[in-house]
Amino acid sequence: MSPKALIGILAGIILIVLVVYFSLPKSGKATLEAEVAAMNSVQSWRIRTEMQGMSGVVTRTQVAICPDKEHIVEESRGPASEYIRIGDDIYWRKGATPWRKGMPNGSYFFMNILTARPCLTNPNEPNAKVAGGSEELRQWIAEDIQLARITKGDEKSENDESCREWTVTRVQTVQLRSLKQEYVVCINENDHLPRVMTASGGFVTHYEWNPSLVIEAPDMNGGTAHTPTAP
Repeated sequence: MSPKALIGILAGIILIVLVVYFSLPKSGKATLEAEVAAMNSVQSWRIRTEMQGMSGVVTRTQVAICPDKEHIVEESRGPASEYIRIGDDIYWRKGATPWRKGMPNGSYFFMNILTARPCLTNPNEPNAKVAGGSEELRQWIAEDIQLARITKGDEKSENDESCREWTVTRVQTVQLRSLKQEYVVCINENDHLPRVMTASGGFVTHYEWNPSLVIEAPDMNGGTAHTPTAP
């Protein structure tokens, strides 16, 4: 075989390898990295989480206008908890009661479950504090990228939008016992944003990105009290 023919064959093999490589789907790591970048660019969002608690199903609906406006309503068997934050000004109430300004009192105003989100801090933490919700979210996913096994799943439809499922599995050792933590997140392959996430323990979270929202401080002058409704 002539050198020219050999070079041609090698060039063809290299070309085929490159075509196959670049046609492969994104790895799980790259998908989660793209998810974080996409979340950091959103201007508003609505997140609805259903959690299985001791008293039944708890539903937490959170809406936000980044970077510093947030409205949360958490519903369960008892009176719903409602919370509004405009910058560092916090307003809250329990059930159909008058609004109060300042930090909510009592450790059970919200169910003690972390729901990190694209902007703002966790409930009951003023915006001025460091390591808020967006930083928690980056740390959370960064740990998954480093420590978890990320498996590609099927394409699904969520609210008439397509998304690809990814199963994220982590095994942690706690007091000499191996604990498995796993969730399945369905990510849109065009905008890289999640549409739904299902986690072990009875957690289901639905996401809506860049909805049109109005978040204002509540009327503190009394008025007719009404039961909190999901924003």
